[in-house]
Amino acid sequence: MEHARRHPEREVVLKLRSKPSEHTTHIEELPYQRLAERARGERPANFRLAYGNMGEILNETDLLVTVSSTAALESLHRSVPTAVLSDLGIREPLGNHYFIGSGCFASWDELDAGHLPRPEPAWLAEQGVGVPHEGAFAAARARLDALLERREEGGLPPLTPYYTARTAPGYLPGVLARHGLDIKGEPAAGHQDAPAAEAGMRAASRRLLRRTARGAYRAGVQRVAPLIRRWGQL
Repeated sequence: MEHARRHPEREVVLKLRSKPSEHTTHIEELPYQRLAERARGERPANFRLAYGNMGEILNETDLLVTVSSTAALESLHRSVPTAVLSDLGIREPLGNHYFIGSGCFASWDELDAGHLPRPEPAWLAEQGVGVPHEGAFAAARARLDALLERREEGGLPPLTPYYTARTAPGYLPGVLARHGLDIKGEPAAGHQDAPAAEAGMRAASRRLLRRTARGAYRAGVQRVAPLIRRWGQL
């Protein structure tokens, strides 16, 4: 909103991941909708919230600003100037360390002053972004074509998985057992004999447990944790 006030000639759009009633993978402690509602009286006329398809928003965008998001890759692929904010630091918990070397890092002060980051062509090429379709991951495509050709000729080497009974004896058996396989990767004895009704009941119980756990986690993050923090500030 401060950027919108500094640039009244621009339309500043806050693109939101989902509407308040929709469930998302990322649970936000303070949804942007709530923050915007709190600052409703301070909201400049050229600032608005937006939902929907990211591509449609990018079609009318001359600068995308994000802390860390795949939206930045969409933006870069469309040759839209893209800024990855450095205000909160460049660190793994934020996920913005992925953009090291991209040339996209910028602070709000720089953006307020009119700076438009210029992405590094070599970094874009490494990510397969902004290059012609036939040139993206050309080496990987060539390698895959060669392997497919060898398979047709019957010359592919056997698979050599990283996890084996020798390298991961405390991990691999449990993973295979959850899929009804023994340590050799073959169907485990008695696994197919389990009644279908019992298997269906277990699956339904797991789904119910997951939904309950997600609801409890969401309530804890969005309601309980903020209360505890506020109490701690008294």
